[in-house]
Amino acid sequence: MFCNIFFKKVDPPEMPKMLTQLSSICVLEYLSFDKRQYIVSQVSEFRTVEKSLPLHLDYLNISVKKIQLNQDEYWTNRIPKPQDFNQNYPTEHLSNAWTVEIRKRPIENPAPDSTVLGLLPPIYENFQKAFGKLIFDLIGNRPMIYTKKLEIRSSWDYPLPADLKIQAEIIESRGFRLSLDDLDRISKILGPKSLQEFSTQLHFYPILTHPIIQNSKKLVLCNRNFDPQRVNHRNIHLKDYDREALMNHMNAWIANGPEVGMEFSGDIEVSDKNYWKLMEEEKLIKKMMYLKKLETGGKRVKADERKKN
Repeated sequence: MFCNIFFKKVDPPEMPKMLTQLSSICVLEYLSFDKRQYIVSQVSEFRTVEKSLPLHLDYLNISVKKIQLNQDEYWTNRIPKPQDFNQNYPTEHLSNAWTVEIRKRPIENPAPDSTVLGLLPPIYENFQKAFGKLIFDLIGNRPMIYTKKLEIRSSWDYPLPADLKIQAEIIESRGFRLSLDDLDRISKILGPKSLQEFSTQLHFYPILTHPIIQNSKKLVLCNRNFDPQRVNHRNIHLKDYDREALMNHMNAWIANGPEVGMEFSGDIEVSDKNYWKLMEEEKLIKKMMYLKKLETGGKRVKADERKKN
């Protein structure tokens, strides 16, 4: 038996081409924040490029000692140096007995122990400086930060990165008493586009005159007193009110003579056992609102028609 053997020279397989600088930039910009940070940690040459790109987030919150980006929370934590355990350590140098570490943990299903990202050098033993460095490392020196929601839980009276710009779709401030000074500070870092929504618990009526709120497309007020004569906005939505309060506020708003094109809406939280009763009431409410619309010469008065889960 004979066996024929043939040899043929073939070219080596073509290696995939490296991404060009332009394509690398395009890919980096639309990666999640976590993936961008991971790539930068592996390829340090990308750090400058990554910082030069806008950042796209779903959620951003900067509070007194913490900053949350999407589902991860970052903060600074003081830990004692070994000298602290020496009873003879001089108390006048106690500030030098601490160092600062950066920690991270997920908001959902957090682990018992948060991840330590690293220790800051001695120059950042001052807690405020350490937090300022953390903010700068995460969001500083970027052309723009785009976020679907910017939540405010405290006054922004701590230093923020110079030239910080945030283009938010929604600003939410619940459980915090906003002042006009707070809104002035926020306006300095907001991007040029108007907000889709401003959501707050109303503690102080004068804030409603601020351009940030007046220029927002919707004003959401959460479970507080409501005086339609003091709330002048083209699209008002009341949230977490009971049915009777919502209807009373709606009637007062209509009686106040809103301009054509203004909108008023609201939602009601109910338990499952009241669901079918609410459905029947909703039909009556919609009928009444339709009649109100006719009475007011066509001014738009609408119910919240989203499906209840």
